[in-house]
Amino acid sequence: MRVTNMLRYQRSLQTLERRNATMSEAHQELSTGRRVGKVSDDPVSGARMLELNSGLSRIVQHQRNLDSARTQLSNGELALSTIGDLLSETRSLALQGSSGTLSDPDRLILSGQVDQVLERMVAEGNRHFLGRSIFGGSRSDQDPFVAMKDENGEIVSVELNPDGMQGRVIREVNEGEVIDVGLSGRAVFMSGGSRSETDMFNLLIGLRNSLRSGDGFDSGSLLDRIDTLVDQTAVERSAVGQKLLRLESIESSLLDREVEMGESLSMTRDVDLAKATARWAMEQTAYEAALRTTASVMSVSLMDFLAT
Repeated sequence: MRVTNMLRYQRSLQTLERRNATMSEAHQELSTGRRVGKVSDDPVSGARMLELNSGLSRIVQHQRNLDSARTQLSNGELALSTIGDLLSETRSLALQGSSGTLSDPDRLILSGQVDQVLERMVAEGNRHFLGRSIFGGSRSDQDPFVAMKDENGEIVSVELNPDGMQGRVIREVNEGEVIDVGLSGRAVFMSGGSRSETDMFNLLIGLRNSLRSGDGFDSGSLLDRIDTLVDQTAVERSAVGQKLLRLESIESSLLDREVEMGESLSMTRDVDLAKATARWAMEQTAYEAALRTTASVMSVSLMDFLAT
């Protein structure tokens, strides 16, 4: 095969282009810190990167769900704490009202205080956070309890709202792991049903009316009912506390997995800076050598031979 000057020129230019391309790749790696910028750079590593990025995205979503669940449960715990305080206040008022030495004005004052506790209890039952009912299940547009009032605006009964207590509030906080962050208004305020022994609203209405009318009431039975409701509320609050502890454990696990996946992604995608720096220097030297060689080839012409 006859090697002409044109062939030498073409080969020299091709070598120069290859050296320039590899030097550009080395510079790109060094400047971005990434060995694999797209899947085509390394199909095996690229597929692994896609898998890790997908896993990290799921972890981020689970962390958001976990934060939402914790906020919902924390507000539920706060509501249960308030309910416990209201029951304690009710017990204190019932003890005062059981005294046989109270005057009619004193009983009226106590009945007014019980009525205020009733109003606050209904407000807690219908409490909302960020537009969602705490005790209403998945329904956020309706209250779980309906207070029936007389012409004077006084509560005479409190009924369950079937449309306000539907569904469960579920959050997926880990792979295949969900948690119910809703609180049942029925279980908390009237576990035995409306107007049962465990109906908090009915208890308060009865106590208020008895104090106002001057009719006596069985203080021992009433206090036992209140104590039962206090214990029931404490059980509900303990269950919420256990869920919050569970969320802390899951959060720790998610953070560990996030760090582990982040390190794996870095190992798969990122360059070794020492090696990348050495490669850049080597490719730059090779490119400069190719430039000199090409310049030497290009400088040869017919006039060079005629001059000799």
